[in-house]
Amino acid sequence: MAFPMRAQEEGTEVIVEEVLENGNENENESPTLRNPESIPITCFYYPTFEMVELSFLSDLGTADIVVSILSTETVDYYQQVGIGVAVIPISDPGPIIILITTSSGYRYRACFVA
Repeated sequence: MAFPMRAQEEGTEVIVEEVLENGNENENESPTLRNPESIPITCFYYPTFEMVELSFLSDLGTADIVVSILSTETVDYYQQVGIGVAVIPISDPGPIIILITTSSGYRYRACFVA
């Protein structure tokens, strides 16, 4: 699994991608990936402050957020409602996977190394 990042002035932008299910109606069709610009969530990691900022750019309803720190096998759960910003502490170094599931069933993933 790759952990993509793009450098920014204040923090590091982490790429958020949509998680697609394998259960397509037509198994001969490959899933269509959503254009990254159309993903309604941005993610920035701030190592100095040991935190991740998730910005919800449109009203996704309720979003369940699961943060997995692979090096310590720590899993934390958060919830975000509507448009806004979720600030999540990241105190342990290592690979991090953030899974976001919206109330309408869309799933997103952000992966990076703290």
